[in-house]
Amino acid sequence: MNLYIWDDVLRDYTPGLVVVLAPDAAAALRAVRRSVYGDLREFHAQEPQVVRLPGCRPMRPRIWVRSGGS
Repeated sequence: MNLYIWDDVLRDYTPGLVVVLAPDAAAALRAVRRSVYGDLREFHAQEPQVVRLPGCRPMRPRIWVRSGGS
């Protein structure tokens, strides 16, 4: 399993953050697509930071979202 971290996304006046726990990048992007509304081009425009979690058992993707504020 890996943590996929997109920083400086879902921006209004301040940046937002999206973190996904998923087995691969494709599953992480599917989780983003299901959970985040609006323009998803920003997620494809940048590579996420990837944190590998060796020994973590496989599970369904989980997502945490913090939108930017105004």
